Amino acid sequence: EGTDIYYTTNGSQPSLNSKIYKQPVVIKKNFTTVKAKVFGKDYLPSETVQLTFVQQGIPIKAVAVTPPHAKYNGSSNILFDNMGGIADFTSKTWLGFQQDTVEINIQLRQKTNIQAVIFNVLQDVGSWIFFPAKAILFIKNENGSLIKVNEMDIVPQQNAPGENVKPFIFKMPKKVKAENVVLHLHLLKSIPAWHPGSGKPSWIFI
Repeated sequence: EGTDIYYTTNGSQPSLNSKIYKQPVVIKKNFTTVKAKVFGKDYLPSETVQLTFVQQGIPIKAVAVTPPHAKYNGSSNILFDNMGGIADFTSKTWLGFQQDTVEINIQLRQKTNIQAVIFNVLQDVGSWIFFPAKAILFIKNENGSLIKVNEMDIVPQQNAPGENVKPFIFKMPKKVKAENVVLHLHLLKSIPAWHPGSGKPSWIFI
C-alpha cells in the first residue's frame, strides 16, 4: 500500500519519471525488455526486475551443433524450441561446451530475408560458466562458402551477477537473404585473474 510499479520498455532503468503500471503492457516489437521497479514515499526503491520478450521468428528446418560435453548433452532441438533457459545449469534447457569453438549451423525451410539472429546463453561465474568471449555470424552461400556478416566481442565483468541468463542479438548490417546461417561461439580461453579459476578455460552454456 502506498507504492507504485514504474516500468520501461526501452532498456533504461525505471525511475520516478517512468510510466506507472496501471494496466497490461502491450508488446509490439519483436524484441523487448521490460524492466520494473517499485517506488513509494518513505520506502527504499525495490530491486529492478526484468523480462525479455522475443517474438517467434523464422521457421527452422534443422540445427546441427558441435557435440556438447557428455554431462550436459541434451537434444539440439532445445536451441530453437522458443523456451529459452533457466538459471540452473544442470537443467535440460542447456547444452554445455568446453571446446574452443562451438558451431551452430541453422538451416531454414527456405531462402528467407533475415533481420536478426538471437542466441541465449548462461553465465554462472561460480560454476566457471561465462558468456562466450566472441561470437561470429556467417551465412552460407550456394557454393557452401561461409560469408561473415557480423561479430561481437563480449568482455567478462567482475561485478556481473552470479547467475545470469541473457539473450544476445545480432542485427544484420544490411538486407540478408539466406537459407543457412552459421554461428560460431568462442569460449573464454583464460578466466580473468579476479576469479578462482584464473587462467583456465571457461564453459559455454547455450
